[in-house]
Amino acid sequence: MLSKKVQKKKDEGYTLPLILDGDIQMDHLESIGKDDWWLRKELRERGYRDLSAISFCSYQNGYFYIDLKES
Repeated sequence: MLSKKVQKKKDEGYTLPLILDGDIQMDHLESIGKDDWWLRKELRERGYRDLSAISFCSYQNGYFYIDLKES
């Protein structure tokens, strides 16, 4: 019997918003096993200190997508 090794494509899943209109979405953070302290630390390291300036923020596969509110 011949067997063929098949490598499955990594499931990237879906992303949830972690911040909407400056408000942290705690239930979404908890669903990925993180807390608001982790989120604030990660954003500070990337230069985002004022969460109220963030319109949308999501996280997937180690990367953040951040959309700022228009001034």
